[in-house]
Amino acid sequence: MPDIHPNAPARPFGGLLLKGIGLILALAALFAGALFWFFGVDHHHETASTILPGRVRDLTPPTATDIILRRDFFLDHSATYIVSEEDLVAFLDEYFGESNPSAHDPGALDHVGAERDWTWSAELVEFHCTAANGSGSSYFHDRTSGQTYQVSAHW
Repeated sequence: MPDIHPNAPARPFGGLLLKGIGLILALAALFAGALFWFFGVDHHHETASTILPGRVRDLTPPTATDIILRRDFFLDHSATYIVSEEDLVAFLDEYFGESNPSAHDPGALDHVGAERDWTWSAELVEFHCTAANGSGSSYFHDRTSGQTYQVSAHW
């Protein structure tokens, strides 16, 4: 078959360009997968000592057990765990300098309880604390069972 475009210039980089685009797309897919794994998957820890150092571990009482962490977006996280009220209050007083509980409606946290097969008693209290840098955390603690749900926003 005769060459249709005999005077067309050779494209030495045409194949290389396609390979480069393919490599960039593959790296973007790997990066997206890593972000999903890191931010979109729950992480279970038996104790707080196995959480990587940083803001998440700093905001978790050191005596907490059966911890499930969930990173929400890039700057927030939530967690569920078991901790005694005495240990929680001591932690909040030390870290935030405050621990003022207020009564909270157990029905408002049914969605969290369903994730862990937990039920909340009428003894549910909320501790809302603000750090010096303006970030905030709310700790919903069941005084009867020690079940705690934490929501933290980082800055």
